Amino acid sequence: MKVLHVIASMSVEWGGPPVTVCGLTAALERQDVRCEIATTSEPGRRPHGVNVASVPTRTFDVTSLSRVWAGYSPTLTAFLETTTDSFDLVHAHEIWPYTTLAAFRAARTHARPFVLTPHGELNERHLRYKRLKKWCYRKLVLDRVLRQTNALHAVARNELAHASQLGHLTPVFHIPNGVTPPQPNDSMRSAAFFHEHPTLRNRRLILFMGRLHPMKGVEILSRSFLTIASSFPDAVLIVAGPDEGERHKMDSIFDSAGLTHRVLFPGLITGDKKQNILDAADVFVLPSYFEGFPNSVLEALANGIPVVISEQCNFPEVAAAGAGLISPLNPAQLSSAIGRILSSDDRRRTMGAAARKLVSEHYTWDNLAQAMVDQYTTAINRRQIRHP
Repeated sequence: MKVLHVIASMSVEWGGPPVTVCGLTAALERQDVRCEIATTSEPGRRPHGVNVASVPTRTFDVTSLSRVWAGYSPTLTAFLETTTDSFDLVHAHEIWPYTTLAAFRAARTHARPFVLTPHGELNERHLRYKRLKKWCYRKLVLDRVLRQTNALHAVARNELAHASQLGHLTPVFHIPNGVTPPQPNDSMRSAAFFHEHPTLRNRRLILFMGRLHPMKGVEILSRSFLTIASSFPDAVLIVAGPDEGERHKMDSIFDSAGLTHRVLFPGLITGDKKQNILDAADVFVLPSYFEGFPNSVLEALANGIPVVISEQCNFPEVAAAGAGLISPLNPAQLSSAIGRILSSDDRRRTMGAAARKLVSEHYTWDNLAQAMVDQYTTAINRRQIRHP
């Protein structure tokens, strides 16, 4: 089986979907599924912050139109038009970029099955963001794509409901995002972090990883830390991620409270630096207003870090497994949940062990890849794109 994955960007600055594509394609290769990735490179973004050594990746330049339609690339279109017939299936990621429409058209032209992963973008709150623009695009383009897609891949269970509410008869299947657990070596990696930040040794470290964007709830996180800082004088907040308009609000909150010395902004972190911080953290927090199925939470769990997340992270299994807590989106309750974990080393260790167990039993990419192969096989057996 040979599968082409199409995504607007594989840059680390793009967020979760490139991480998903990286993990999924690597695991599929281990299942003897030959994968290729077609993507675009936008000016100002790192083109291959997320990559898979075993998977060929073709990167195409964009034009100025990509400023209003992400991933707009005539050279990508030409590649898809001439090579799609050499693949058994096309799998596109996200619903709004031009790359998905180009992949859909090529799959239809060559009668290849087309699978689409929205990555949470059918969430009602997501649809309300830039609502008029998205409504127009849905009516002109997207509804037709969704109707004729062979299958929609939901990364969270609530996406099944979101897809059905659109009124299409497109088959929908659920396979969550996965993670590759790190090799045990926690003490050495945390030592590397504390060597770089010696003043943080023996402090209680609260970690946030993600874009500094309003939807990530970083203002709520900032205000909750005011309470945490008072209750736990040794607590430090680490906010790791690229700024997308919220850093100045966070700085203002911390500056007014005299807490700037207890907040670390390392920016976007990857590779060893990311792993070192994960191994040093005591609790991970993600109070998002909406998510697909957050990779950062999976990474924290895989590293044995208890998590505090919002209900909108779509991960109720965390609380059921005793691997963390789910908090409403307000500063008082968020700080209370964080405090419950920080206040007891025994509770933190028990939750951390449950976190690792949850991931190893249900969320490793190698376990999930076989389920994806089964879905691909079902789509391929139908052999052509749907024409309802």
